[in-house]
Amino acid sequence: MKSSPLDKIEIIRESFLVEGKAMASISFRISLFLLLMYSIYMVTLIPKISASPSTPTPAINIVIDPGHGGIDSGATYAEVEEKQVNLAVAEKLAVALEEQGYHVILTRERDEALSDSSPRTEIRSRHQRDLIQRGAIVNHFTPQIILSIHANSGSLTKRGGQVLYQAKGQGYLLAHILQQKLNHLANKNEVPLKNKSLYLLNRSKSIALIVEVGYISNPFERELLLNHAYQLELVNVMVEGINEFMFCFPWSITTR
Repeated sequence: MKSSPLDKIEIIRESFLVEGKAMASISFRISLFLLLMYSIYMVTLIPKISASPSTPTPAINIVIDPGHGGIDSGATYAEVEEKQVNLAVAEKLAVALEEQGYHVILTRERDEALSDSSPRTEIRSRHQRDLIQRGAIVNHFTPQIILSIHANSGSLTKRGGQVLYQAKGQGYLLAHILQQKLNHLANKNEVPLKNKSLYLLNRSKSIALIVEVGYISNPFERELLLNHAYQLELVNVMVEGINEFMFCFPWSITTR
């Protein structure tokens, strides 16, 4: 039985995972290049419907989730709260994506705890109510892509972005592209990480990623994350990554 393009992509993806962080920078980029070239080739074999006024291109819905909010500040260093960074980057990302023609929904547009607007008042845990409310917003809009924006924390020297994707692997291709964009910006060589426990990632059938845009525990990167121009740089590389993903892997998106 002949293997499908999706089977071949899965084989390539698994080979990337086995190599992991031990993969050298040059070979890593060559592997990505080959994967992208193969996918572009396969896309040319898939029949396409010409866009016309009578056959409009279906809109792509993207939910952007600025992590934390309100009483939940997230990580805090030197009086800088993660929730501030998350919302600032998410708002700029929403504007940039809408300018590209995507339909964008933000889970929050101000400094608020989503647990406060949850109808599940019988749940005592504020954190659980928050997660359930975010999931409810996502499910209501049935997006093709979900991006949850966060800032990371750790040692004073750790830096750079980190992308996490779903346990079932459906977000791997987009995660891989976004990780490479963030790596280039920070001159790093990280790989996207599979996560089996985070609520928003693993309770959605859509492609869902957590994008840690940098470390607020690193004094230098913390200042960058508060800088308007640098936030726009982050946004630009993420938009580039999403556009590349949509061009190379349109078959991986289910339009509704």
